[in-house]
Amino acid sequence: MRGVKTAEAHPARETRTGLLTAGFFAVFVVGIVLGRLTAGAKLPTKQGPAALANAAPVVVDSPRVDSGPTEFYGVAWGSSEKSARRSVWDKSDATSRRLYFGWDCYSEAYGRTCSHNYAMSNKVSATAHYHFVKDTFQAVNIEWAQYNWSFVRAAFKKRFGAPTQTGVQTLQNAMGATFTSEWDEWRWAGKTLTIWEYGSKIDEGAGVMKAEAFDKAVAGARENALKDAAAKF
Repeated sequence: MRGVKTAEAHPARETRTGLLTAGFFAVFVVGIVLGRLTAGAKLPTKQGPAALANAAPVVVDSPRVDSGPTEFYGVAWGSSEKSARRSVWDKSDATSRRLYFGWDCYSEAYGRTCSHNYAMSNKVSATAHYHFVKDTFQAVNIEWAQYNWSFVRAAFKKRFGAPTQTGVQTLQNAMGATFTSEWDEWRWAGKTLTIWEYGSKIDEGAGVMKAEAFDKAVAGARENALKDAAAKF
C-alpha cells in the first residue's frame, strides 16, 4: 500500500492525523484479506481468493461432460515449465513482450509457480500465475485491476459460454463494513474455472482454473509438511 505522507508545517498534529488515516485504511484492507484467507480459499496459495458466499448460487447449466479447455494463453495442460515459457512467449504479441512480459518462478511445497504479465486487450492487462506439479502444468490463477471486472467477465463468457454456476458474496472487513462481490464458475470433467469480482486485495479481481489433480497435490504437500513439522517437536 502507498505510504501516507505527513506534512511538515504542524508535525505533531498532522502526524497523528496521518497515522490515524493510515491505520484505519490498513485495518480495512487487512480485514478483507484475512477474512478471505481464513474462510477457506479455493486455491490454497498466497494468490488464491476465498469464497465467502452467503447468497444462494444460481445454477444455469449442468457440468460439461468434456474435459474443457486444453490450454490457457497457449500453455497446454500438462506442459513442462520450460515448454510453458516458450508457449507464453510465442502467444504474446509485440506489445505484450515489450511492456508486460516476464517469467518469474519460485518453489512451492507442491512444486513450482511461474508468473508473467500479459495484455488481455489494448487497455486491460493481467497477471497469470502458472502452477506446476512434478513439472506438469495443472493450475493457473489470474489477477487484474478490479475496475476491469465487467470487461474481464464478459471476455470469459465469450470464450467459455454461460457459466455452470453464478453467485454473489457478501464480504465484511474488520471494521464491520460489508459489500458484495459477484462470482462465476465453469465446470468440466476434471477441471474448473472460477472468477471473482474481488480477489485477495480490494483493488484486484481474480480467477483460477485448475485440474482436480492439483487439489490433491496441494493437500498431499500440506500433509507432508505437517508430518515434517510434527517430527521436529
